[in-house]
Amino acid sequence: MSRSYDLIIVGAGAAGLAAGIYAGRYGLKTAIFDKVMAGGELALTPLIENYPGFKAIAGPELVDLMKEHAEVAGADVREVEEVVDIQKNGAIFRVLTVNNEEFTAKAIILTVGSEPRKLEVPGEVDFIGRGVSYCAMCDAPFFKHKKVLVVGGGNTAVVSAKYLSDLESDVSLVHRRGTTRGEETIKQELIKQNVKFLWNTTVKEIKGTEKVKAVTIDTQGETRDIETDGIFIHIGDNPNNELAKKLGLNLDSEGFVVVNNHAETNIEGIFAAGDITGGILQVSTAVGEGTIAAVNAYLYIKGGWYGEKKTKGWSD
Repeated sequence: MSRSYDLIIVGAGAAGLAAGIYAGRYGLKTAIFDKVMAGGELALTPLIENYPGFKAIAGPELVDLMKEHAEVAGADVREVEEVVDIQKNGAIFRVLTVNNEEFTAKAIILTVGSEPRKLEVPGEVDFIGRGVSYCAMCDAPFFKHKKVLVVGGGNTAVVSAKYLSDLESDVSLVHRRGTTRGEETIKQELIKQNVKFLWNTTVKEIKGTEKVKAVTIDTQGETRDIETDGIFIHIGDNPNNELAKKLGLNLDSEGFVVVNNHAETNIEGIFAAGDITGGILQVSTAVGEGTIAAVNAYLYIKGGWYGEKKTKGWSD
């Protein structure tokens, strides 16, 4: 099996798979590495209703389609093969995996995504897998006909609340503000499904014995316990920036990788796209950013469209 590539993409989520599709179609010998199975956050999303061309599609189904497309385009998708280090040696990058295997590439695209942010309250870590979840797609079926809380105000939170409600769970949505940022159409569906809204409310503690039994909440200074069988936490994401830090990439104040309009980082030959760069964390934006990164990585490797490197940006 080849260990030398034109382009190595680290992360097989929506951005990475999109980049792989474009890179493969441009004729670049491309590998996409991921420490787990392909899909990233997309694989954990129960339902997507805002991706062009699909009125409604399950996240895992869309992942399968994207992965197949990347492989047909020629990309080598290497799942459960974590990249632990990247070193630049002249114009070549050495990529090391957790199995002490070494690969080389002429350019790198980081699409390592982000991971769910934790509440950081007592009981949260203790009950992970025993009532505390960050993935409705994974765990909602265990809570059919049970009481659950969904914490958060973004699209992931409202979609998860809808998915749980569809399973006939008794759902309450907890948010620290007086309204959500989720899509209005989904919010209206939650109202029709009798989802309860606990506005201006925060979670202070998660309680139980072997499993979650209750949650302490604070609503504008009034504290009380409410019974629940589970709590689904969707309060945003933290960037998976360990590799970026090792490489010395510039990060913003929240730890996301800083890129320019060409998806270039501060290190020549390293590009970044998708959730790792922050901004609007949606499948459609990740795909677009992955495309930009792949096209500009191709131009970097080939020296421009006509083999002559430009000085004002690849897209000029």
